[in-house]
Amino acid sequence: MSRFATLCALALAASLPAARADAFSIDQPTADRWMYPFNASPGSRSAASVFGAVGEAGFDDRDGQFLVRFDTTGIAAPGLAAANYSIASLQLSLTVNVDNSFRYDPTYDSFQTYLNVGAPNYVADSDPGRPVELFAVGYRNGYTEATFHPENPDVSPFSPGNPMTEGVRNAYAAQFNAGGSLIDVSNNVAGAFEAAPLAVGQIAGLAPGSLVPGDSLMTFHVDLTNPFVVAWLQASLNAGYLEFMVSSLQPTSQEASSGFPSFYTKENLLNDPGDPDFLLAAQLSGDVAAVPEPETAALLAFAGAGAMFITRRRRRHA
Repeated sequence: MSRFATLCALALAASLPAARADAFSIDQPTADRWMYPFNASPGSRSAASVFGAVGEAGFDDRDGQFLVRFDTTGIAAPGLAAANYSIASLQLSLTVNVDNSFRYDPTYDSFQTYLNVGAPNYVADSDPGRPVELFAVGYRNGYTEATFHPENPDVSPFSPGNPMTEGVRNAYAAQFNAGGSLIDVSNNVAGAFEAAPLAVGQIAGLAPGSLVPGDSLMTFHVDLTNPFVVAWLQASLNAGYLEFMVSSLQPTSQEASSGFPSFYTKENLLNDPGDPDFLLAAQLSGDVAAVPEPETAALLAFAGAGAMFITRRRRRHA
């Protein structure tokens, strides 16, 4: 390309918003909520626990879930069209708020390991503990990510009716099926299908099977190999947010106060987003870039081609 053509292309590019590919970190969520049918203080609790109720009539397999949502308008301008967001990495971190309450399992466990020992397709769990898993968020009963407000239970209740009825959660842990549609995984054991979490929680330096100390940082490295997941994340960035549902099938009993994973929420009085030593609420980090729109690339190519055409005509008439 001639110097004139290059200058034309650069001039056009300079007039466009620059892509930002720097690593980012968000110190706390915009909203978080313990998604449990008997939560008496939705959106304002100091902790959110995740646990299962496999085989319990009237309860979802994944009974206690934890919804976290982050405003991303400060790291990538929304509204650029979903395909114009590049995601190199994405990590969610949670801080455990109960000491030695559950055993660390950093690996996925098949639904078969949760079945009764006498079940025909039962498979014994090969390691101690049960994993904490990260999922996408699905909606039903007329709610969408745009209309569901996690911290306003009057506007966005847990369910439209009896919370003891399975499958009525307005917001739920979800995964993508083969066709790219979100499906509810709240009862994947009862439904006899494998869950496909975005990530399994990891704790650096802790041996699998160990009791998890309080204030341990559990990190979820989002798997970006599934194109449906990437497209969902891009659409979310285009809308100005990222959100996830944390879940576990860790067994427990009614009225139990420990024995399962529990995490700080942003409402916890010990959480202080202004103090690096007390960043206890959910945090989001990664590497996200907003790239020029497809039309931009076309304009750049057109500008370059036009400049080359003008240059050639000048040479021809010289």
